[in-house]
Amino acid sequence: MLPPVPLGTVLRQRYQIQQILGQGGFGRTYLALDQERFQERCVLKEFTVPYQDSALVEKSKLLFRREASALYQIQHPQVPRFWAAFEDEARLFLVQSYVEGQTYRHLLHDHKQVFTESEVLHLLTYLLPVLGYLHDRNIVHRDISPENIILQPHSSMTYPIPEQGLPVLIDFGAVKEATSHSSLLSAPMTRVGKVGYAPPEQLQTGKVYPNSDLYALAATCLALLTGREPRTLLDARTLTWQWQPYATMSDGLADILGRMLSLYPGDRYRSAQEVLADLQAISVLPTTLSKPITSDSPPTAQVAESPISTSTEPVRSSFYQALGLGSMVRVGLITAALVGVGVALPLLWRARTQIPEAAGEVWVSGAKLPQSEASRLMQSQASNSVNSLLTAPTTPKATKPSVRLQFASGTSTIVQGSVREGEVQPYLLQASEGQLMTATLEGGVVMTVLRSNEAIETAAYRTRKWTGQLPADDQYQIQVTGSGRYALEVTLARSIVPQTQRVIFASGTSGTSVMGRLSPNQLRRYELDAKRGQRLVVRTLRGAVTFNTIAPNGQQLGGSTLNSKNWQGRLPQDGKYTLEVSTAQAGEYSLSIEVF
Repeated sequence: MLPPVPLGTVLRQRYQIQQILGQGGFGRTYLALDQERFQERCVLKEFTVPYQDSALVEKSKLLFRREASALYQIQHPQVPRFWAAFEDEARLFLVQSYVEGQTYRHLLHDHKQVFTESEVLHLLTYLLPVLGYLHDRNIVHRDISPENIILQPHSSMTYPIPEQGLPVLIDFGAVKEATSHSSLLSAPMTRVGKVGYAPPEQLQTGKVYPNSDLYALAATCLALLTGREPRTLLDARTLTWQWQPYATMSDGLADILGRMLSLYPGDRYRSAQEVLADLQAISVLPTTLSKPITSDSPPTAQVAESPISTSTEPVRSSFYQALGLGSMVRVGLITAALVGVGVALPLLWRARTQIPEAAGEVWVSGAKLPQSEASRLMQSQASNSVNSLLTAPTTPKATKPSVRLQFASGTSTIVQGSVREGEVQPYLLQASEGQLMTATLEGGVVMTVLRSNEAIETAAYRTRKWTGQLPADDQYQIQVTGSGRYALEVTLARSIVPQTQRVIFASGTSGTSVMGRLSPNQLRRYELDAKRGQRLVVRTLRGAVTFNTIAPNGQQLGGSTLNSKNWQGRLPQDGKYTLEVSTAQAGEYSLSIEVF
């Protein structure tokens, strides 16, 4: 990752960096002053593109700009206002409004006290309409958790809101996904979404639906009510949620959260509006909520002053009291008037969802199930077509001789052919773990991309275009079915997740050698520790390989060239240096590495 932007730096001659607000795997968040808006505070989010491959970098930038344009469409008082997206010296930035307040994670930790049911009902009632607004525009948040919801205090608002403030939804996972290419990855743990909060379909395949957000919101509520991470509350043997020893809640709320947390998307609520309707049945609620902001009107909201419940049970000390936000939690609900303010949710859910098993593993609420339980769960769904979440689609038997794909140009090949109804034409290729493959089919036929006679993922089943990261060193098969003539183009890019080996020098020595075997477009990394001022010397002893030397800050120092297989240079800083080795033709290689 690149080093932080120095404090005081002015980006685009406008945004002056004041401090670092946070840092994670996707980049950093800065507090800045907008010099063109009277020193108004704003948030700059820097996203890291973790690739050296120029094609992947450009693809990430394209996806980043596309997702930023989606954020631009959001005009809602409970979502930070999007102002700009730009690139500065290979860094990608989003600019959004600064939100006063604390995250629900901070509230939970700082006050060392779990949330009451009333406070959780407040969160649900005022955040569900925001999700309805987003889902109505085909936007799924992807990353709901206590870290990504801020309680904005009443004192910071310029429009009527509840006395205790409103929850504000921040940090959309779509932009993280765009810069990480996680939508193209197949390993469950590389998906965008926090372990324990993201639903199983998101962690396994990266696919999300409107009720994927509902699952994450319910998991967030359990964390607030119990003070425990959701993954510790799920019994992997019985697949039931065991929150009862840690929290007390009404049967009505327990039923609602239970349905939101259903393992299979088809068993959950289909929309935020359905959840709100059930909440109305267990609470006395206001009838109007905040309207989305439009370009023609200032942010406004109308909230009726109604108690949350008719219960006579006294309210416990709350976070809202600690923040000076009021002595009584009040909540609100959209009713039929929701249609008029644009948060009604159309039917976006497909009743039949088929998502294959990822690498033989089953993940529930971020926890990997034992193999015996995973097999039992998968077998139990064989007769349930609506809930076939983890059942891989069946594939037809090949009826024509297999054809092995040859990549004469090194990365891409095109083949033409024809099939009749009922025939299957298989194409075979050998590829490495982490390689990015794109298969495009032209004509009135379809294809399925297979590994070990199973579709890699649902998106690879009976499709005309598929792009994804290959999960292992293996022989892959593309089966073409249908009727008619076709042209198939297959491209293999360099590995996104290369194998990495640590370089260790024997005691009393300053050099060593490394060796191995590479396939075309495969990438292998070697890491070694070195200090500023030392000289690094790398020599190619055998093989037609090329290598690049990368400093700890991501700067490329140099490497082999057409004229020289060797490289040496003085190192600019202390830290971990990386050698990236690749080849245009398969074969063995060896390198000599010296540091002195």
